Amino acid sequence: MKQQRLRAVEDVLRAQLSGEHRYTQSFWEDVQAFAHAVDWRKDTWIWMLFMVELIDLICIFLSRRSWERLSVIFMANTCCLAAAETLNRLAGQHWMAFSSQDYFDSSG
Repeated sequence: MKQQRLRAVEDVLRAQLSGEHRYTQSFWEDVQAFAHAVDWRKDTWIWMLFMVELIDLICIFLSRRSWERLSVIFMANTCCLAAAETLNRLAGQHWMAFSSQDYFDSSG
């Protein structure tokens, strides 16, 4: 029973990672398209987003035995998620001040 569920999850993941996508044929092509679409030298703020995610993961790992700290991290992440739509709208209005292209559409 457990192995059947694991196989079902594996099949779904394989289909997502190797199946047809909206513009490309595979997940790897999606990653390559993203990497080539971004101007990594001018849009350094994207590196900052990756660093925030890395710091978040490190904090989670270091706090894995403290539910109090994990609760604080969870609430901070929840607040960021709640503000994401507003931040996306503001970034879409002012993208020329910090970015070389508009990455911010109305659907987020």
